Amino acid sequence: MGLIMRRQVVLFLVIIVLGVTSIQAQWNNYNNGWESKWKKYRFFKWNSNDHPFLELNYGLGKPLNKDITGKFSDIGLIETKLGYTSSDLIHHDMIVDFSDKFFFLSKLSDDLKSEDKNGLEIKTSLIRFGFGERNGYGYSAEGISILPYNQNTFVWSQLDYTNPSYVTLFYLAPDTMDKKI
Repeated sequence: MGLIMRRQVVLFLVIIVLGVTSIQAQWNNYNNGWESKWKKYRFFKWNSNDHPFLELNYGLGKPLNKDITGKFSDIGLIETKLGYTSSDLIHHDMIVDFSDKFFFLSKLSDDLKSEDKNGLEIKTSLIRFGFGERNGYGYSAEGISILPYNQNTFVWSQLDYTNPSYVTLFYLAPDTMDKKI
């Protein structure tokens, strides 16, 4: 796949993502007064149709950085979200309008990966927490739902890493070392 083709695909995906977000924002604001817009920003207010939820996520990852000469060790992820959710069935009970507000805590680390470590890779550990909301519209049919969503979060994170002594984290090309900036 050529460079021009890749750029066209990326541009197409960006337009789709921004278009869906824009349409969703317009749909959310349709026929809402000032009072209903203000109520959705009361983060700690639970409405009568809201239900608490607990979400657990796990996964595996492979950090990469083209400017670092060493290899990163693979990482594992564990995350928990605690919050409340609300959903309404609209349009012949097939379209779901949902909203979640939550707090989360997660850890990404090579300690969570069950693989032998050889000690020659850059080890990373990231702890993050914050709060957020996600909302969207989806389809529901006979107990199965497809729920695409838009999520906004405020995140605090702390990254720790250790690297073997032979790894150079940043590389300056020889032709750039002699130039004055």
